[in-house]
Order: sequence, then structure tokens, then C-alpha cells
Amino acid sequence: MDFWVLCLTNVLLKGTASPLRAFWGAVFGALGMCGFLVFSREIHTAGLVIFYSISVLVMVRTGCGFKTLKKLLAASAAFFGASFLLGGILLFAEPFLKEKELPFLFITTAAYLILYTGIRLCKYLKGKSSLSCDVKLVLKDRERKVKGLYDTGNCLLDTQTGKPVCVMEYSSFEGLLDREQREALEHFCAMNLEEGKEQMGKGLEELQPRFVLYTSVGCQRGLLPVVTAESMTVYTEDGEKEIRGAPIGLSRTSLSLDRRFQMIINPGILKS
Repeated sequence: MDFWVLCLTNVLLKGTASPLRAFWGAVFGALGMCGFLVFSREIHTAGLVIFYSISVLVMVRTGCGFKTLKKLLAASAAFFGASFLLGGILLFAEPFLKEKELPFLFITTAAYLILYTGIRLCKYLKGKSSLSCDVKLVLKDRERKVKGLYDTGNCLLDTQTGKPVCVMEYSSFEGLLDREQREALEHFCAMNLEEGKEQMGKGLEELQPRFVLYTSVGCQRGLLPVVTAESMTVYTEDGEKEIRGAPIGLSRTSLSLDRRFQMIINPGILKS
């Protein structure tokens, strides 16, 4: 049963450990508990609780791969919670399953699948309701924080780097630039290559400006100016993700009528 509880813990905390690790974690936990029961002269409740708590830490460390103390404590709490829920389902189903004499492995597997489906459904619904996030952009010694919105329909890729492109309002990105860079970028976006040739050479080395073809509702084909930010950090409920050399598309039009967000996040950037 500890195997299924470790698998559920891994799902709850978005761990990356394989089922094989969960199996070995459950084995270590079972061996430790057997050793405690065999070699203990007297079994006290307090001693059993302390030993089992330590055993759970070992199991989540082995079975889920968490290393930091904070993660281990969170995983231990999730382990006890998942164990409670799994035990509750088994207790509820016991009167109905006694007559059928089903194997214990079958019963625990069915209970695990019920909980797994419920957890995945809750995570999906939670993700649908929390599409906005905070984003921090850094360029040289300047940084700017804006509101971002996840857009699963944004599949734009930078042809130069192959990375997913996030789109940001031009007016919001300007806060990262000095006067010389702003003027040079204006010339580039307007394609005034001759007028801004000197400025472009001096002011845009870091930005690496280029154009990317795109399509959208109402525009069958267009050119989007894309620049490179030194770093972009996306803050979500599950933590933060920093992307170095993130390609940023610049939009002259407002992305949100009520100014709730200034950037459209390409979901693919979080996997890059």
C-alpha cells in the first residue's frame, strides 16, 4: 500500500520520480518497520510514531526524489494525507467487497486509480482558473515586472533560436531600454535601416532584433519584431521558472482592454 501512497505523493507535489523509485521506497519502509517490530524489546506508541515518521522521511526521499528539508516535510505531509484518503476509501469499500473476496492488490489499485483521477481533475480545474502570473524581465541593470496570461493558442516559435516566443506590449518593454536603445529599436521596427544604421549598431547588440512571421485572427500573415531579453522569470503557484535569453515579441496594440495583463505567455517557454 505504501507504493501507491508514494505514487500519489509524487502526483500531488509534481515529483519526477519513476514508479521504480516508489517501489524501492516502499520496500525500504517495509523492511524498516519489520526490523523495528522484530528487534524492539518493548513497543511503545510514542516510539512507534517516531520511528514511522522517520521511516516516512526515508520513503519519500527514496520514492519521490525530494532532497531539501522543505520538500521532504511537504512530501511527508502529503504522504500522510494520501494514506488517510486511501485508507478511507478502503474502509468505505470493505463491506461491499467482503462478499466478492477480491484480492487486496486489486482493491488497493482501484482505490489508487480513484484518487489519482480525482487529483488530476482537481489540478486541471485549478489550472483553468489560474491562467495569470507575474513575470520579471531583466536587461542589463534594468528589470521590469508585468502581468502575464497563459495562452495555449500561442504556438509562435523564434526561427533564429527555435525557442517559443512570448508577446509583450511594446510600451511595457520600453521601460527596460535607455534613450539610445529606444530610438534604435524604433528605427528597426519602422524598417528605417538607413536612418538608424549607426544607432542600431550601437544600441541593439544586446537585443538582437529580428522579425518573425506570424498569423492571428484578422491577420493572415504579418511580421512581428522580436528581441532577446537577458532573462525572464515566470512566477507561478508551483514556484518560479527562469529562462535565459528569452525571445520577446513586441506588440504595438494593447493585449488587454482592461490592462489586466501586458504579456502573453507561450506555455512552451516553461518547458524550454
